Amino acid sequence: FDIMASHDPSARLSLAVAHGSDRLALLETAFYRAGVSALDGKQLLGGLVASQSLVLLNERVAVSESFLESLGRRASALLASFHAKRPLEQGMRREELRTRLMPRAGIQLSDLVIDRLRDREILDTYDGLVSLHGYRVSLSPEEEKAVHEMEMIFLKAGYAPPLPDEIPLQPGKRVDRTQILSLLIDREILIRLTPQILMHRDKVDQAWAVARDTIEREDGITLADFRDRLETSRKFAIALLEYFDKMKRTRLTGETRVFFA
Repeated sequence: FDIMASHDPSARLSLAVAHGSDRLALLETAFYRAGVSALDGKQLLGGLVASQSLVLLNERVAVSESFLESLGRRASALLASFHAKRPLEQGMRREELRTRLMPRAGIQLSDLVIDRLRDREILDTYDGLVSLHGYRVSLSPEEEKAVHEMEMIFLKAGYAPPLPDEIPLQPGKRVDRTQILSLLIDREILIRLTPQILMHRDKVDQAWAVARDTIEREDGITLADFRDRLETSRKFAIALLEYFDKMKRTRLTGETRVFFA
């Protein structure tokens, strides 16, 4: 309170931002509480950012340096725990870290916080995943063998892959099936067509070649034609075609799929 009553507007603004950091409060609120105009506040803000007292997330929100440091420690602890429990997965899903780190913050602002922590080399981000900075999956010989065996199961299954819960592990294997699958997905060896259906990347690529060539020759492909060409069931044919739709390679017109563009 002494600072807020002082004649130092920079100190007042720094304290006002610090008090609103846990809510990712707007700068206009901090300017009001510090008793400075928006024009003066922006000038003061530049000095506070330069002195590393405050960190600017965007043109409307800033947080205190100490608050960002505390978020970095919390993020590190969350990710360390995640890696200890699930060592074969490259990282935590970004949305999960956002929710656990800043449950009340909006997606855009919490993403900016994660980006700032990445810039400080506290964590790494890649393809929707977040990990501790420098973390790399390290497999034992037994785990490497299990990964290869799992890949072969899907490759041999072709266009009729097993559901994840149906995949057996050989007796004596001290590996986690879910983590093995996650690793294969992270490596883009398996493609998640739906929440329940995974398929080997080579088979997805081959299926796309069939769909693409048919559309080029016949100006479209139906579900029944696609299913028959792959010699698979309706369930897997639909999953593949809807995946191609989602990837904006195709679109459905009536009962026929054509190129998206």
